This record gives sequence, C-alpha cells and structure tokens, in this order.
Amino acid sequence: MIKKLKDIIFNNFLLIFCIYYFTIFLDATSLEIDYPVIELISKIIRYAMYLLFFIRLIFVLPYYKEDIKEKKWKQKTLLVKITYVILFILVISLILNFIITKNKRMIFLILVLLSSYKTDYKKIIKVTMNLQIILTSILVLLSILGITQNYIVPRGNISRYSFGFLYTTNLAQMIAFSSILYLYINGSNIKYRELFIIQIMNVFTYFITDSRTEFIMLEFIVLIMFIWKFIQNTNKGNIVKKLQKLYSSIFTKTFILYPILSFIIVMCYPNGGIWNNVNSALSNRLKQTYDNIATYGVQSFGDNVELLGLGLKEKIKYGNYKSNYIDNEYIQMMFREGSVFTVCFILLINILLIVLYKKGKYKEIMLCSIYLLFGLLNPRIVNILYCPILFMFIPEILNYKKINEKKHEEILIKKEGTNYGNKISN
Repeated sequence: MIKKLKDIIFNNFLLIFCIYYFTIFLDATSLEIDYPVIELISKIIRYAMYLLFFIRLIFVLPYYKEDIKEKKWKQKTLLVKITYVILFILVISLILNFIITKNKRMIFLILVLLSSYKTDYKKIIKVTMNLQIILTSILVLLSILGITQNYIVPRGNISRYSFGFLYTTNLAQMIAFSSILYLYINGSNIKYRELFIIQIMNVFTYFITDSRTEFIMLEFIVLIMFIWKFIQNTNKGNIVKKLQKLYSSIFTKTFILYPILSFIIVMCYPNGGIWNNVNSALSNRLKQTYDNIATYGVQSFGDNVELLGLGLKEKIKYGNYKSNYIDNEYIQMMFREGSVFTVCFILLINILLIVLYKKGKYKEIMLCSIYLLFGLLNPRIVNILYCPILFMFIPEILNYKKINEKKHEEILIKKEGTNYGNKISN
C-alpha cells in the first residue's frame, strides 16, 4: 500500500504541480472576491498540495543523499562547496526571518522546489506555459461575459483594464511570459507567423492595459527572434551560436552588478536633477522605494512592512490610499526576507548562471536573464505563477560535479590509456 502511494505521488509531480498552480492563479484573480467560497476552497486545496509536496520530498530524499554523497567533500568542486556554504547561511537566515516576521512565502517556495527533484525542469516550464495560456484565456472570457470583474484603473486620460486579474499589469505579464516560454521551448523551430501572432497579442494587450514595461520587453524579444530567424535562413547559424555564447558570457559575469546598481540608483534619488527624470520614466518607482528605505530601513532578517500596490484587494480594503509598493525584486526581498537572505539569493543565482555557462546551456541563460532583468522593475523571480526558472537550480547544481567527473575521466583515459577505461568498466 505504501509502495503504491509512493509510486503515485513520486510519478505524478506534474499533476500535483498543476493543481497547485491553479490555486495560486486563482489568488491573482477577482474570482475569489466575487465568490468568497472559491478563496476558501482554493486555500484548502493549496495546503493539501503542500502536504503532497512534503510527502514527495520525503520520497526523493534518498536521491538527494545519493547525489550529494556521491563524492567526498574534498573531491567536490570549489563552486559546489561555496554553494553548500551559501545554502547553509540562507537556511539559517530564513529560519530567523520566519521567527521574526512569520513570513512563510519562501518556506513554501523552497518546499515546492525541493520536492520537484527527479522531474525534468523543462517539462515543468512547458506545463507552466500551457497553464498560463489556458487559464488566462478562460479568465479573460469570464471577464468579458461579466462572470467576474474587469477592474479598471485610470492613468491620466487612459483606462487600464485588468480582465479578471487583481492588477492591470497581470494580464500583460501573463501574455509576455507565456510568449517568452513559448519562444524558449520552440527555439529555432519558431515560425514567422507565430512571431507575428505574439506581436499582435502584445500590441493589443498594451492598448488595453497600458503596461509599458511588459510591452517594451516583449517587443524587444520578438525583434531579436525575427533577426535570429533571418540569420538562420541565410545559413549563418554559427553567428547565432557565437552571439548566444557572447551574451551568456557577458551576462553571467555582470549579473551581480545589476541588483547592486539598482540599489545605488534608488539611493541617489534625493539628489534630484536627472534622478527626478529617471523616477518619472520609471513611474515613481525610485521615490516609492527610497521612501520605504528611509522610513523603515533594511533589516538583516526581514521586517513586517506592508507593501501596498494598486490592486483590487487593496482598493476594497483601504479605499483611497497611497501606494508604497517596491517594484524591484531584489530590494523588495531585502524588506521581506532581509539583507542576508537577499545576498545569498543573488549569489546562488550567479552560481546557477556560471554552471549553465560551463555546461554550454546558453539558451537557459538567455531565459534566466529575461526574468532577472525584469526583476529590476517588477518582482516576479520568486513567483512560480510567472517564473519557473528556479526549478533549474537544484538539478543543474547537483549534476554539475558529475559533468566535471566525466571530463576528468576522459582526461585520465587519454593519459593512462585503456587500462583506466577497463578499471571504470569493472
């Protein structure tokens, strides 16, 4: 009986993930406001999925133990050793954060990520994309039919429509990220007509939501894909590969600077002058972030600062209020989880990029770079609803040493001849 249960839970992570994803999708919609019973049912189901994730984690622990202890500590690469140290500090900071703030979001996120081990993250990415497309389409239809609210937020003379989401930017982000994941999955097989369809959707979404960041991001990516296809059709595919490698190299080496520079730019806001113009171009992001830092400071292990955005739930609860939301993922993380956790998180992401680069997975680095750069303007990196790239971390890091070992064996075979090869086979 237990073995049968183990097989069912172990082999059906994607099904559990789909059900869980559906509940967090509902949390981003006005359906839970229009029909309060949905919120209750959704929460019950979500916690049931957390239980299943925990059970699956128990089932995959032997695989973790096997992969971690495959080589002794002294035989592990320096990068892997550094990773383990950072992870230890991160866990300690997370425990202290929970004690201080009772913040559970990262604990649940890590549970889902850990339980996904031995499930191909590319399948998780594909499932996420399909769910984004299907659920968003259904929600927009429900909004058009009047079954759920179409929340409207004015910006000057422009009306921004949410089409069933809690925020007017949610629809644009769903369209943008599902398109990006579609481009990642199909890669060089993408067709011009598919790019044209994505382009039409992006323009249409922009006119109904006025979400400029998402529009510009997707426009740029679609343009890059058009150029990529053109180069391929001229039988110059090697140029694309070289450019992928060059971009991956530059981004991997410079990524850690972006969160640091974003913090420096925020702290420059009080100086006025050009920084007022930058703040205006970024829709008051600098001022809101700086005001939070000046008011509350940054704690080592997080704080219980309530960050309010221009969403439907906030409007219902607070009426007319002033938004203090922090749109920078890295700075928001400093407020919620603390500076120690944030530094560890950034370092771990950088390690992931290094590992991907050493493995020659430039396509994955390009996908990560989109989310990581977007995180400077909107906090979506640690939100599974939009971002599945964190599922890469565990399998890529744990398998990193195996690749190095394989290369090491090949070198030894060349040096020692067939005798060493026979030793391995025996």
